[in-house]
Amino acid sequence: MSKLDYTLLQIYRLLLESENIYALLPEILDRMIQDTKAERGQIELYDDNGERRFQKARKDGRDIEDRRESKISSKILASVKETNTAVLSANARKDARFRDSTTVLGQNVLSVACAPLRDEHGTFGVLYIDNRNREALFNEETAKLLNELAGRLAAPLRKKLAEHDERKRMSRELQHLRDRELGYLELIGNSPAMQKMLEKIEFSKDYADNVLILGESGTGKELVARLLHRESKRGEKKFVAFDCSAVPEDILISELFGHERGTFTGAVQRQRGLVEEAEGGTLFLDEIGNLSLGVQAMLLRFLDHKQYRRLGAGEERPADVRLMFATNKDLAELMQRREFRPDLYYRLKRGVVLHVPPLRERREDIPPIADFLLKKFNHERKAKLGFSAEARAALTSYPYPGNVRELEAFVYEAAYAALRTRQETIRLSHLPNELATGSPPPQTASPAANLQIDTNGFYSKYLPKEFQKHHFISGLSAGTDNAGQASNSDHQLHEQLLIAIEPAVGIPLRQAIRAVAHAFERNFMLALFRRTRGNQTAAIKLARLHKSAFIEKKKKHGIHRQGNPFEKGSSET
Repeated sequence: MSKLDYTLLQIYRLLLESENIYALLPEILDRMIQDTKAERGQIELYDDNGERRFQKARKDGRDIEDRRESKISSKILASVKETNTAVLSANARKDARFRDSTTVLGQNVLSVACAPLRDEHGTFGVLYIDNRNREALFNEETAKLLNELAGRLAAPLRKKLAEHDERKRMSRELQHLRDRELGYLELIGNSPAMQKMLEKIEFSKDYADNVLILGESGTGKELVARLLHRESKRGEKKFVAFDCSAVPEDILISELFGHERGTFTGAVQRQRGLVEEAEGGTLFLDEIGNLSLGVQAMLLRFLDHKQYRRLGAGEERPADVRLMFATNKDLAELMQRREFRPDLYYRLKRGVVLHVPPLRERREDIPPIADFLLKKFNHERKAKLGFSAEARAALTSYPYPGNVRELEAFVYEAAYAALRTRQETIRLSHLPNELATGSPPPQTASPAANLQIDTNGFYSKYLPKEFQKHHFISGLSAGTDNAGQASNSDHQLHEQLLIAIEPAVGIPLRQAIRAVAHAFERNFMLALFRRTRGNQTAAIKLARLHKSAFIEKKKKHGIHRQGNPFEKGSSET
């Protein structure tokens, strides 16, 4: 048995025995590099659309982390796909096929060998080796080795990849079943308003190619969209959700439709858009009332023709996707103010329109929703909490301007309060103050009419030194007058931020916006800790941030337990 056959046999055995194809690829590459005396080796795998789904690059027995160093020339890849066999070059820099490749020139590639991973469905990957120090290192024997290795690898690689995808699909389904058991994906409620909406969902689950979901903030519009998707004939396909609020137009277009390599600065490779990602399934776009008129026009055209063009691409691509839209704004009013296109408005009205009722219009649903939320909390925290009759009555009587999202915040806050007192029953004393009074906190009168800006420049530190003389942000705290002369300190919560435009003139716009965002974020974090009485886990839940991102923001603003003015000795978890 030759050395090549022995190496191939060992790799084939590994593929048959392994449960994780990706864990094997480094060893396969290292063996390939060793046998060919290459400097670098790489495997790339592609999906059915030709998009790269996986890449592993190795050198000296280690992964190559720098993407620029692991990039394969597109001209070399095109040549491999065209010939369907291994491509060799003794000196790629001088090779007429590749000498104008910026990748070849930039990496100073000399010896190159690249072979396709193929099966009856076509090319789904490549094996690649090169050397930047020696010319003419690879020959026909190298090509034979790569082609045979690729031939031996193709079937088990494709099989393992298919099994890997199937395991991921089954894992998603299992998680879906677990979520359903806990009620995570269900719309809860037997009120007439809720039943009317559920009946319309059942009737329209496969009707029309676009759906418009209207409702106040916090009513669960995305949950409605997910339920409608799951019950439709597209339910086994992907559901992709995207929040359109505060996304610049050029970025949003790229997110929706994708872009080609080199379309703009930073577009180092082709990028699939959300439309393509949701192919065969559902794309849910939230907060469409915030879309610019330009993006609205592109969406209207897409709805009419179901074709799109990636940024920088020359040809259009067909799409099979159902679009769902949601907003808490009055689109008819936006249309009257010429902020929403009439043609798009009437196009959306032609499809399915669902109105999600606010919580105050279905008070009989509050107890079962609260029970579900507490059940979810108990599952997450391995607790055994329940509601007292008084607490349940207080929860039911509140008007909930923030709807289900506000109810969830109240339940979690009360649950954490009960845990801190080592009680298994949530009592009236554990509920937030708003529930005790039965009404939302009063809104502080706007101080804009008497706006005066701090002279000590508390928020000027968020600007570069050359602009810190522009004191255009001030904070107003409870108990201060309308002059905006709040007592500023690192741990002072400013319940209102006062922004003066004229003093900001002269600051670069991006710097000014960044300073305002920084000031808001600081006070938002402090308000979270006040609302949760210093409980970090509850604050993370309210903020809907990953724990690491939350902690990073906490450090950024110098917020720590000792500096928390809202509850001394509060626990951080």
